Amino acid sequence: MSRKNSTIIILKETLRSITSKYVMSDIETGPEIFETSDVESMEELVPPPPKSEEIADDTLDPQSAREKFEENVIVDTFEIADFSGSLQSSQNGYSVRKLGETPSQRLLRIASELEEIKQESDSREIDRLKNDLDKLIEYGKHAGFHQELFEEAFQSLKSEDSFSNKLESTDIDDNYKTATQSAATFLELENRLNSLEQKIGPSDLRLEKSLRNHVNDLARKIDVIYDPEHDMSQMKSELKKLNKEIETLATNRRLASLSLDGKVDTFATQPFDVKIDSIYNNLPEMQKMAQVLPLLITRLRSLHNVHAEVAHSVGFISQIDKTMSDMKMDMQKWNESLDSVTAGIKEHQETFENNRKVAESRLADLEKRVAKLGE
Repeated sequence: MSRKNSTIIILKETLRSITSKYVMSDIETGPEIFETSDVESMEELVPPPPKSEEIADDTLDPQSAREKFEENVIVDTFEIADFSGSLQSSQNGYSVRKLGETPSQRLLRIASELEEIKQESDSREIDRLKNDLDKLIEYGKHAGFHQELFEEAFQSLKSEDSFSNKLESTDIDDNYKTATQSAATFLELENRLNSLEQKIGPSDLRLEKSLRNHVNDLARKIDVIYDPEHDMSQMKSELKKLNKEIETLATNRRLASLSLDGKVDTFATQPFDVKIDSIYNNLPEMQKMAQVLPLLITRLRSLHNVHAEVAHSVGFISQIDKTMSDMKMDMQKWNESLDSVTAGIKEHQETFENNRKVAESRLADLEKRVAKLGE
């Protein structure tokens, strides 16, 4: 054991001497410590490379480059291009040529432009329709002003104070006022029509037919006066056609008369010139009709407006009457319900009084019995 221990001690001393001999004094054997640099990026420490004046470093916009080189095509691709810039070389780059627009590309471009125009027109149409819708909404707000007033009036009638006995008299007064206002408006319109009739003066127009037929005849005659060539040519063609039909009819009548031994009279046709002369003889009357026709048209329009307003007023008044009758029926139903409720309350009150009297009598008897038991 002593020999083994001495051998171990000798080996340890030998290793210690070897490590102390070959170890480097300037190398630290402790833990490494990392420190952050004062400079955030190493790129700032590296200077940029110098720019040469001989090298063009101009920036090119992608859109302009696309427009410039989009239609260029390289030609002579089998030759070797020289980019060294030598003066001896005959070619310093690729040869290019501009390629024209093909029919298919042109059609695609036109289709895309048409699509853009369509979208712009659709947007304008949408804006126009939106403006029209805003106008209609604004008009609808103004148009419903009277309806709002009547609704407010009806709501005021539904208040709690309107359940008194004065409701019927108030309804009668409102109906009378409405009827008076409509009658005053109608009389005012009649006065305006009378003043127009006085300004127009008496008319020699015979009203054997309806006024609408006279107006149509006058309009047709005025059209003939203002555009005689077109209408007269059409009239001539119609008259010629009518003459042919009349001649055919006369021939058939003659044949029929021959077959029936002369029992049917022949139809005497008038010459074409005589018919035209009769039409021209009636043309002077159209001048008189032309003076009265605008006044008649104006009067018809005013009468149409008056009738429309009167019909609207009558419809509105009938609607008001219907609403008032519905309110009266509701009031009557409410009165009947109140009467039935009042009768039920009275019946329950009488029943309660009877039950109370019975209960009091029983309590009195019970008290008497308790008093007797206490004695």
